[in-house]
Amino acid sequence: MCKRRKRFIYFIGLLLIIVSLLPNNNDVNAYQSLPQEEVGDQTCSQVQIVLLIDQSLSMRDNDPNELRSYAPLHLVDVLARNYLMAEANQDPKVQPKRIDFAVIHFASMAEVLLDWTRIAPTDDAAWQTRRSELKEVFEAYPNYDLIGNGTNFVRAFEVAEDMFQNDETPVDGCPQRLVMVLTDGRPQIGENAWTNSQVEDHFLNISDITNTTFNIEGTDVYVTAIQNAGDTFYWRDTKDFWKAITQDDPDYEIPRAEMVTSRSEIGGRMADIIKTTIGEGVVVLEPGPIVIPPYVDRMILDFYKTDTEDLMILEDSAGELTEARTDVEVHVYGQDSAIQTLEIIRPEPGVYQLSTT
Repeated sequence: MCKRRKRFIYFIGLLLIIVSLLPNNNDVNAYQSLPQEEVGDQTCSQVQIVLLIDQSLSMRDNDPNELRSYAPLHLVDVLARNYLMAEANQDPKVQPKRIDFAVIHFASMAEVLLDWTRIAPTDDAAWQTRRSELKEVFEAYPNYDLIGNGTNFVRAFEVAEDMFQNDETPVDGCPQRLVMVLTDGRPQIGENAWTNSQVEDHFLNISDITNTTFNIEGTDVYVTAIQNAGDTFYWRDTKDFWKAITQDDPDYEIPRAEMVTSRSEIGGRMADIIKTTIGEGVVVLEPGPIVIPPYVDRMILDFYKTDTEDLMILEDSAGELTEARTDVEVHVYGQDSAIQTLEIIRPEPGVYQLSTT
């Protein structure tokens, strides 16, 4: 379980991450991304993530901006950029984790929208191609003839349980597993509104699954409730149930069950969950002046966005550092994705100004 550590600092609603000099090769690395993690006496380099997306009819009212389609794309962006950064780290001690990702969407019934998919792009261009393919999958309109229009969480967790049980059984928390739910929070099957007793029984049935298959070392459940800012009664009615199912605790760094109402909130939460559960080595700074010492061979800055339209800007005395500069080698990646990476080769020592749009 992840206990409270220093929270990531937000600046104008955006998350900026930067890490100090690495003494072995004089790199400034923005994030030691998803290195192999010591779990007990073993090294665990495997992560399995299943995303459960509520596609019930009530989501049309509670999620009019379709955050449930935006969130999975933002999530895989974070995973892919982290993988590419770990690959580019050039430190044999920092190896990218093997991340398998799947999506289940559900209403009255549940079906696998995306079967196990390895998030391991060879380069930025390859990821942009794969990202476009995944975007079409995530934005495809549900077939309600197959999944109905209610909200059956039990069936969604059962399908997730089947996917895990068809794979290897974790040993000492490895492979690490994350179950992430996007929903408005309230179960409903059939046309008649459920009584409080029926709702409670449904959550007890969910608990029967989470207390067995998902209540093991290295497995965590996160629930993100999507609501209209002015109409959050679904979440008010079910929040305590979800906090019990996820075994939420005020001492955890980020809540296991939490409500969001905007792209910036859900984007930040997706990045927070990944960094908190399978990332490490993060130091967070607010935008402002940063000092680069002499003899730095390579500087990498990574900007974890809460909205893909936001940008990170780095300036020196000659102006903004872009790929158009001829006096210094600059590489920019992921401007339209969840993480923007700025790489400067042999930067001049001095004071730089870091900002975000």
